[in-house]
Amino acid sequence: MTVSLLFIVLPSWDMPHLTHRIKPLIDQHTSKVAIVKSKEEYFALQDRYTYEVIACWGLPGLAKELISDQMAHSKAFKYMHSLSAGVDEVCAIKEFRDSKIPLTNARGAFADILSEYVLLGMLYFAKHVAFF
Repeated sequence: MTVSLLFIVLPSWDMPHLTHRIKPLIDQHTSKVAIVKSKEEYFALQDRYTYEVIACWGLPGLAKELISDQMAHSKAFKYMHSLSAGVDEVCAIKEFRDSKIPLTNARGAFADILSEYVLLGMLYFAKHVAFF
């Protein structure tokens, strides 16, 4: 079964080397996909209320308006995924919070790499790596 996907990527989070690699994978499993990078692009979508799944990457600042718009007008919206761990802004939207629409996120996805980064930072300063 394929679904329709609205993929929201903020320009500050747009990583072409990554988004271009995942686009073919998304295309394999969706009946249609739209990638929007701004509020203007979102509101220009004529079919914005026909997407079943919304995946967002770097949504701070836009969540309230875009998700509130979906909650008010879309009959198709069934599932939301955040590609970041934080979902506070989405959960702050009462209509979304009170709905039965599932919300998943990337909790733990970056745990290993972040712990390695912190450990590297500690070693850098403790062992004066810059002077080696």
